[in-house]
Amino acid sequence: MYLTTHAAAGVVISQHVDKPLPVLLYAFLSHFLLDFIPHGDDHVEDWAREKKRRIALVTGLDAGLLIIMIVTLYSSDHLELNRDLASAGIIGAILPDVLTFVYPAIHEKLNRFFLVRRIKKRLRVARNSPILGFLNRRQDHLHFF
Repeated sequence: MYLTTHAAAGVVISQHVDKPLPVLLYAFLSHFLLDFIPHGDDHVEDWAREKKRRIALVTGLDAGLLIIMIVTLYSSDHLELNRDLASAGIIGAILPDVLTFVYPAIHEKLNRFFLVRRIKKRLRVARNSPILGFLNRRQDHLHFF
């Protein structure tokens, strides 16, 4: 999922929690919840790996949109926004992806820690159950749509 989506979720969280540390923590956890939801951008990763400049293009567009979002949020006087809390939300929400660049395996390990991958794996194993199998096939269909 793109940084802009995670950052927007962090800003939303910051509007409902009134202390920076819980905002940071909830935004951090929201990253994994959002990654659990099927969002259909898996093909972008395969497409980008075909040529190195595509990776730069996708990353640059995402970073550029994130910068535009942050500048818009902080320069608008019409928004009732606590900038400290919004900053904590943005940082917490994009931190797992930022850490991935420093230590690539951390995102996968954190996903395992937060049971995201385990739940998905169990649902795939549970295809013998008609209801769970149906739900899992729908999730896969939506994820790769």
